Amino acid sequence: MKCRLHRNPRYRWFLRQAPRRLAIRLGLLCLITSGTSCSLISPEGWETYRKDSARSGITDEHLSAPLSLSWTIRPTHVPKPAWYDPAEGIHRMHTDRAYHMTVAGGRVFFGSSVDFKVYAVSARTGKVKWTFYTDGPVRFAPTIWKNRVYVGSDDGYVYCLNARSGRLLWKYLAGPGDERVLGNENMVSLWPVRTSVLVDDGVAYSTAGVFPYEGIYISALDAGTGAVIWKNDTIGDRAHELHFNGISPHGYLIASENILYVPSGRALPAAFDRNTGEFLYYMSPSGKSGGTWALLEEDRLVTGVDLSGVPRKVGYDIETGAMTSEAYAFFPGIDLITAPDVSYVATLEGIFALNREQYSDAERRAGAMEEEKQELVGTIRDLRSRLADADIETSRRINEQIEEIAGRISSLTDEQEAIKSSSFEWEYPHEGLCSLILAGDMVIAGGEDFVIGIDAGTGGELWSADVDGRVLGLAVYGRRLFVSTDKGNNYCFKEGGAARAREVRTDLNPFPFREGRLLGVYQSAVREIVRETGIEKGYCLVLGARSGRLAFELARQTDLRIVCIDRRKRNVRRARDKFDEAGLLGSRIAVGQWDLSSLPDYFANLIVSEEILESKRISYPAEEVFRVLRPYGGVAYFGQPAVATGILRGVDFGDVKEWLEGGGIKGG
Repeated sequence: MKCRLHRNPRYRWFLRQAPRRLAIRLGLLCLITSGTSCSLISPEGWETYRKDSARSGITDEHLSAPLSLSWTIRPTHVPKPAWYDPAEGIHRMHTDRAYHMTVAGGRVFFGSSVDFKVYAVSARTGKVKWTFYTDGPVRFAPTIWKNRVYVGSDDGYVYCLNARSGRLLWKYLAGPGDERVLGNENMVSLWPVRTSVLVDDGVAYSTAGVFPYEGIYISALDAGTGAVIWKNDTIGDRAHELHFNGISPHGYLIASENILYVPSGRALPAAFDRNTGEFLYYMSPSGKSGGTWALLEEDRLVTGVDLSGVPRKVGYDIETGAMTSEAYAFFPGIDLITAPDVSYVATLEGIFALNREQYSDAERRAGAMEEEKQELVGTIRDLRSRLADADIETSRRINEQIEEIAGRISSLTDEQEAIKSSSFEWEYPHEGLCSLILAGDMVIAGGEDFVIGIDAGTGGELWSADVDGRVLGLAVYGRRLFVSTDKGNNYCFKEGGAARAREVRTDLNPFPFREGRLLGVYQSAVREIVRETGIEKGYCLVLGARSGRLAFELARQTDLRIVCIDRRKRNVRRARDKFDEAGLLGSRIAVGQWDLSSLPDYFANLIVSEEILESKRISYPAEEVFRVLRPYGGVAYFGQPAVATGILRGVDFGDVKEWLEGGGIKGG
């Protein structure tokens, strides 16, 4: 029952006369009817990745130790990142290696890079409230704003959903068209949305595209309606002017008051004017450094993941993009939190709390010493080059000079270490760290199979817990801690002692279709397809998803990755639900209401049709069917198995021949 008092003229008059009394009565009515439709998402929460548009990772909300496990969500599939493991061992683009959570209004939201869904679950119990299907992997945490959920997908669309119901409010095609390609073993847009959707001051910012020469698109939309405010569609043409192969958006967008920063995957971010979309500058890497990690720290953007495999952060002026420093050079950070007076840095050795004022001075002094050391190293190099042609006496003097200079370098190194030691307030030794946030007076850190809480003032451990996987995501809301790992597990810890924790799993149905006379038809059809074609691996296109049975049997009997298309939304929805129920959606089968003309050339090793089994015809143009079929080995196989006799209407192969000839295929 929904609350509709505001539509009654008598109550509108009552509202003008006695607003306080009505508010009380209205609240009671909502309570009596047990409805949730009157409640809205709270304006406070962990509404976006790392809490805010600066990606600070800081909340004023306090947690009291100890915390105990409340629930665990164990997914059907582990996350599948867009990029494979790097050779250098440090993930510059690890932002989609976990199902990162955002939290508001008593609900937790996350997306899946495998089954293409957005999830809303209860923050208290972990129970699923609703799910929403996109047509591609969802790689980044949803953003919450005014009872709405914003998310992008590899299908090339930005989605705006109702936070309570999951109902689609609007969607926006972020690129220039709906052309599709194979990407990460899925059928994705040529212009996927590979960044988060950032919402600030009623504007939703998004990107599309990863290949500069195919076009990169940066957009600002009205967050309420999805209407375009501005769109920059020229930046892909500037690839030849930029370093590191140009801008390839991937990661979480960041915003200052006037500038939108777009992470560029393994490289460094680019800056755009928030009001006009004008390209401003690209942050040039210093050596082989880069990565998606970034946060705003007052007047600089600190960004970067590593320098040739070693953790590294670099500071850039937020207005000009000029490199200002190697940020926190003493403590090469894996993750970083910058509070007003103290910075907390997670390193390979542990966590350091740095007095920001003292550290700034220490960094300046040590930097000057480092410059002197480099000059002295150069002097030694020059002296050694003179040794080859020197006589004995000259060699003796040169070696004495080298020894003296080496002593000075050693002395400077000792001074640097002393300065370094004086600049931090406490140290918490621990290996295997991955992530860091600050909740009130508690530093929360995640690592390899663990999460810990540390007193922000003293560095003393307050509590710890074991989890399964590398902790890449942390969030705090409603006096609860939410943890995401690279195994796909999402955890909720609450204040208080240990209690019985709930484990939430998806109950799969390995055979979601009803048994009946058609069961043998589809099983026989797939056996015959495999026997006649010999194709059991690669990509299969199913024309006309219909019930989804043919694709399902192909997935059961082969190792094919299957793409189903159908013109009818009802068929797509029905087949998608069945594949999801069996745990095959996204992992083995994709289904969409896609036009055949949007699919790429020559991708299909095998093309079959379910519609010909049930309707005796193929409704897709023959020339388009053979356009997507792989040459030299690809097979299009249409027909009905013998077992279908008496169950289905027989196919008129004269019609099939006419269909082939209509597509320019002779002698079919």
